[in-house]
Amino acid sequence: MLTEWRVTWTKTAESYYKRMAREYQQKVQEVVRELESAPSSSRNVKRLHGEMEGLCRYRIGKLRMVFRVVEESNEVIIIAIASRGDIYK
Repeated sequence: MLTEWRVTWTKTAESYYKRMAREYQQKVQEVVRELESAPSSSRNVKRLHGEMEGLCRYRIGKLRMVFRVVEESNEVIIIAIASRGDIYK
């Protein structure tokens, strides 16, 4: 049986999303649909290390989406979306 995951957004991520170009918003929506069905199975998902231990990132072209997978509640929390150069600062 496939598990449905609930995707939630931080205010920071939601604010960045609303300011994005429409083409990137569409790509992000595709990623969100993918995360709702299988948050860790894509080849574009990587677990982060160091200060960001416990988080994952999804590569969307030049952008990175950082999120946390909460297994206990089947929830994916989108923490931030930004360019590769800015996301890890």
